[in-house]
Amino acid sequence: MVLFCILLREYEVSMLGKLVDKLSKNRSDRLPPPLVYLVIIMAFFEFSSSIGDLSVSWVPPIRGFLFAYGAFWNGLLSDELIPNFGLQPYSMFITHVFLHGGFIHFVMNAVVLLSLGKIIYLKTNHWSVVFLFIFSGVLGGLSFFLLSKNQGPMIGASGSVFGFLGLWQFWDFKRRLHAGYSLKPVFSTILGLVIVNVILAFMLGGGLAWEAHLGGFVAGVIFGVFGSRSV
Repeated sequence: MVLFCILLREYEVSMLGKLVDKLSKNRSDRLPPPLVYLVIIMAFFEFSSSIGDLSVSWVPPIRGFLFAYGAFWNGLLSDELIPNFGLQPYSMFITHVFLHGGFIHFVMNAVVLLSLGKIIYLKTNHWSVVFLFIFSGVLGGLSFFLLSKNQGPMIGASGSVFGFLGLWQFWDFKRRLHAGYSLKPVFSTILGLVIVNVILAFMLGGGLAWEAHLGGFVAGVIFGVFGSRSV
């Protein structure tokens, strides 16, 4: 297992190197550099946590430590839990985005973030992508607090992922409306996202933070209305 994790880390470095190499190409072929760096931070935390999951005596339980200090806890806002440090009830709105429950969870979010992030970057700029990433994560956390009674830790960049999806669908809606095209594809996509969330929520036995997904999606639409003119 230790050898496997070492090889996994080497693969991580190799893949992240390829991502950074893309930054030297012309703008149409580039991933937004700040978003790449954010994904690298997410990767660092996930691979560090994966090593901690080895259950070896000399490896500390890194994932549990990160969850305790960085995950989103509803109880910290309802005074049912005592924060580990003074700013935790506020910092968790951002830090939970960088933590994941496993390698697959991280990869799924990273792939969508980089794919849609590139599209958004080409239509806006670096910092619009970063702002949307953070704004969607924060609104996703707020939505989770307002709509969920779950007292367990909420982690993952899914809120930001759905923020990107929300902006993408808003742009498609706006473009189709202006051109007189059918809006059916937009509503079909949204319906598909709802169905997928319902199925996953059922399969995971309530372990899906659909509330954060909803908040993130709304954040993307809000950004599209007030922060972006792209069609």
